[in-house]
Amino acid sequence: MLSDHEFEAYLASHSLTSEARVLMRCARERGPGVEVTRRGPGASIVRVQSRKMGGCAIPTTSRTLNGSAAKWHEYDNSVLEYYANVHTFTVDTHDEHNRVVNRNQHTVNYLVLADEPFLEDWREECHLLAAVKRDCERWVKVGRIYRDEHDCWHDRELETLSARIGLHHVLRTSRDIPRIALFGRVF
Repeated sequence: MLSDHEFEAYLASHSLTSEARVLMRCARERGPGVEVTRRGPGASIVRVQSRKMGGCAIPTTSRTLNGSAAKWHEYDNSVLEYYANVHTFTVDTHDEHNRVVNRNQHTVNYLVLADEPFLEDWREECHLLAAVKRDCERWVKVGRIYRDEHDCWHDRELETLSARIGLHHVLRTSRDIPRIALFGRVF
């Protein structure tokens, strides 16, 4: 974990909005992770011990995907710090006529401080593929989720909301974690 002086130097070395700076400072004050709650039957809460974050336990909402993501951040040398569940957006989903058909609260999985700070979400790829398939069945394409030509996933709404506070949003799947990292401790 960065010292207070190193953290201030990190902020000074990046051109960030005041909202992004406040979000990052609040994340450091609250600690590595906000307590999470179970969502649905079979959901689990896992705490990943983090040496990188000063010996704290990082709470995650799943043993497989988010737990693996926390472990990946722990061993990724480019990640200086990572904080779980630090910001909640109100996300609107629109229909073909630009009417709001769904509004929900979405808590971003991680705030990651690396070469550039960014917000990061982890989703199962099968759920993303299902969302794309639903959108393909519409006459006018309005889907939030899409995959670009570089095979990276995106969420249009979360990217827009993150950009408003001055941070980049990254959507990842389990494909982004090497299988050897999931099943062994070779990094």
